[in-house]
Amino acid sequence: MRRTVRIDTVALARRVRTRGVKQAWLAHCLGVHRKTVSRWLKGTVQRMEHDNAIELARLLDCPVSAIVLQSPVDGYATAAHQVRAARLVQQRKLVERLSPTGEWGLAEGVLEATLHPDLPAAERGRMLNLLSTVSWRQGRYDDARAHAEEALQLGERSQDAPVCAKAHAHLGVIRWFEQDHPGAERSLSEALRIGCFDQPRDHASVLFNLGMLQRSQARFEESLAHQLQSIEIFEAQDWPFNLAIAWKGVALTHIDIGVLTEAPTSDEALGALRHAEREAGRCGFTGAIREVALLRDEVEALMGSPDVVLRDHCPACRKHTALFAHAARTARLLGHPDVAEDLLRQGLAAAGDPSFERGLLLQERARLHDMGTPHEDWRSARAQFEAVGLPGRARGGVVG
Repeated sequence: MRRTVRIDTVALARRVRTRGVKQAWLAHCLGVHRKTVSRWLKGTVQRMEHDNAIELARLLDCPVSAIVLQSPVDGYATAAHQVRAARLVQQRKLVERLSPTGEWGLAEGVLEATLHPDLPAAERGRMLNLLSTVSWRQGRYDDARAHAEEALQLGERSQDAPVCAKAHAHLGVIRWFEQDHPGAERSLSEALRIGCFDQPRDHASVLFNLGMLQRSQARFEESLAHQLQSIEIFEAQDWPFNLAIAWKGVALTHIDIGVLTEAPTSDEALGALRHAEREAGRCGFTGAIREVALLRDEVEALMGSPDVVLRDHCPACRKHTALFAHAARTARLLGHPDVAEDLLRQGLAAAGDPSFERGLLLQERARLHDMGTPHEDWRSARAQFEAVGLPGRARGGVVG
């Protein structure tokens, strides 16, 4: 058996680059195929015959020890390893697995360590889409947009429709968070128009996000239709994390309908919250469980239930500013105006200006102080909604 040695891929590539020699010349001198040299340099082939290593060292004017590894551990994290890791990250759905834990920093570190330039364009686009996800999850919207835009370019270059659809979906979410609601709807609608996704989860997420955007526009019928479509897909694939979020969205929509139109939708809201709580419990999604408890108290207070008591929901509200308005409404209905005022103060301090969330908080403050005459907060809420492209929320009885 011929003796082989393990190649130090990084050192070999650096030596070839420094010496300025061509791969074809090395292949000719060694009597091997040019692709073999290329595979040595990329790390896709990690061993070579000892005699070849000696001759290669002579051609590169260096000792053999400079281009071979003394320990197998020293050969880890090559370009080939990174390419393999990137594919495993996608195949094993690492980001989805970490989603219920909120370990976005961990996911980002893994993605950055495996995003190698040697990845094919489409695969690189998929990795950038994943990086966009973990960036916007951490509130870094500039980074998220840059990743999504680069992913879109790579998807268009490689004519990979799922990469393009996912990138448009990310841009929609980012624009939504940045209060560009018309731009968000255009991007989400473009993702649906492409209609080609790597996995059903991506399709369902776009439907859900579009539904929640339509909720913010007070287009409740369209909103519920899209949300329920997303739930059908999530249920078929048995994804409890996504189901918890989707059912919570349905509950929020029914709460809005009840508050803004005085339609009796409390039973529908409570049913959706039961679904959300069950799914959140299945995957250990503690954040959603806290939010469900907050919304259940609100619905029961709206129904006039004698059993609901005032509880501290601030931890859940601090994660989603709009929830301060829901918690304040519960306090108001339970006869605690001072608590409601304090919750609204905290929410308004955290909300952007202008923003959808700020409009909701001003609406609730107007209800708290409504003495039978129009309150300044109604006009301020209207201005907030109009400034972020939500005229549906700023018309008629929606703001008093």
